[in-house]
Amino acid sequence: FQLLAFSATGQGARQYTFTHYGVSSGLASYEATASLQDEYGFVWVATNNGLQRFDGQRYLSFRHEKGDTTSIPHNFVTQLLLDKKKNLWILTGDGKVGTFDTKRFIYHEATVNVKNTEVLTIDRELIEDEQGHLFLIFHNNEFITWNEERKEFAAIHNFINLPDGWQFVDVLQQPGTKKYWIGRREGIAVYNLETKQLSYSGHNVENEPLINKWGTVAVPNNMLFDKRGRLWFDTWLGSATIFCYDLKKRQPVLDQYYLNSIIDGYFETRGFMEQEDSTIWVKGLNVFARYLEKENKFLSVYNGYQNEQSIDYVRVNSLYEDRDHNIWVTTNNNGLYFFN
Repeated sequence: FQLLAFSATGQGARQYTFTHYGVSSGLASYEATASLQDEYGFVWVATNNGLQRFDGQRYLSFRHEKGDTTSIPHNFVTQLLLDKKKNLWILTGDGKVGTFDTKRFIYHEATVNVKNTEVLTIDRELIEDEQGHLFLIFHNNEFITWNEERKEFAAIHNFINLPDGWQFVDVLQQPGTKKYWIGRREGIAVYNLETKQLSYSGHNVENEPLINKWGTVAVPNNMLFDKRGRLWFDTWLGSATIFCYDLKKRQPVLDQYYLNSIIDGYFETRGFMEQEDSTIWVKGLNVFARYLEKENKFLSVYNGYQNEQSIDYVRVNSLYEDRDHNIWVTTNNNGLYFFN
């Protein structure tokens, strides 16, 4: 893929040079939900009209075929994850979870055991930790763990011991540690697998500085640990709000940071991405911005059609950096873009 440049456009946004892939180029839908690159260099794209493999020129498309259990179970693919064993996991709109064999093009469904089957189709996310454990999180509900031998996700395989009745929004391992940070409706908690201790506001047994500072911030979501040892997350405090805490320095980087000054109209933040060079990006509904380290603020990517190299989005669903350091952007209204 070619290397691309960027130029500035005004105070509040920066114009990058994008390559656009839409329906006319072979993309299955203008609503693309996720993308990633496999070990062979193919880019896999999830859409609301099937799964596709892209080689930079041509697409291979995979859709549900009635009566064929080896085809994907539903055409609305909501998430992709390539695990440490190079299995391509897909989540589909009908509540199913499974792996897609990228060589034989065969789907294998995973068993999902939950207390209440009504949660299967709510907002959910698949997360992998450093050891390769897979967690399936049902937002504002429960989370369950994958067991390879039994080929199932179930609460009985959870090794993070948490109280019954907690409503989860996120679970994330702190890199290089045995600590798991948990976002729940009532705030942030930390489970230390080494000491088997659970810390949260009002019960901060390991005296975590971040818990003391922000332990009661409700519904902390989309957590990301960056290479500098900082924890990023977002929530809703009357408006989309960003927090960032430096765990090494034990101090906030961004405290209740709002994007209102750079984004017009209604917006929602929906997560972060860190590049190999440590650049941080935020995405979401009417949100696509880059964090400027020196200025300690975000700068928007210019949103609007100016020419064939511009980007026009309503919602940025995912950001992914490939091996050539191109960033792939999936949108809900204009398909797939990439830039460098």
